[in-house]
Amino acid sequence: MQFLSTIWIFIQDQILGMKWLSSLIGEFLYSIGLDTSGKIGGSVQFFIYDVIKIVFLLCMLIFIISYIQSFFPQERTKWILGTFHGIGANILAALLGTVIEKLHLENQVEEFIRNAKQIDILQEELAVKDRIKYAWEQVVETFKKVFPYILVGVGIGAFIHNWIPEDIIVRFLGTGNPFGVIIATIVGVPMYADIFGCIPIAEALLAKGARLGVVLSFMMGVTTLSLPSMIMLKKAIKPKLLDLFIGICTVGIIIVGYAFNAFQYLLI
Repeated sequence: MQFLSTIWIFIQDQILGMKWLSSLIGEFLYSIGLDTSGKIGGSVQFFIYDVIKIVFLLCMLIFIISYIQSFFPQERTKWILGTFHGIGANILAALLGTVIEKLHLENQVEEFIRNAKQIDILQEELAVKDRIKYAWEQVVETFKKVFPYILVGVGIGAFIHNWIPEDIIVRFLGTGNPFGVIIATIVGVPMYADIFGCIPIAEALLAKGARLGVVLSFMMGVTTLSLPSMIMLKKAIKPKLLDLFIGICTVGIIIVGYAFNAFQYLLI
């Protein structure tokens, strides 16, 4: 058991966490005269390390997902979803947003959305090289879209990690504040960032003593309820449905946040 624990710690730290990369960057910065134990040097090390780590993990994840996705064209996906019945179908429907559908708010969707035609294109079986090409194209396309947000997110994370005192984070987002989840959700709303841009911010908040549920609420608030996203969504749906969507998401985020706070000791 001790051996397995040691192996898992190694995988978590050196493979997934890439701590060897942090050490390597620290040694390089030290060799050029930058002290990584100070605020400036620490911020630079955090920034370079997190950018490289997140980009690498992002590209690897997108490639794997896209390669698997190449086996599931739209027609095949519809067929798979159509095979679910009973409780399984209800759970799947809930996850896909059909909770809202039962309220019969179809008239709250803008006309141009409801009248849009769907075109199903039959997809031939792809060769391995074609699937690899498709997956790589998805990696490049996604990288171009999210890289600016990664830079912004890592920059904010480096600032939090090295410049904001730990007692401030703990005071507002730690165990002692019962409203930490609500505060984190509200703070996340004005921001606009890709989920991968939120990761370094979440990492820095956790390192400073913020609760797990609080950090998750912040990430969900940023990616789900950001003002720019709501402005774009408002062009597609009417106010009643938009308000319902915001209300359901907000309540859900807060519930999930407090739940993870309650069970944090079991998770980390």
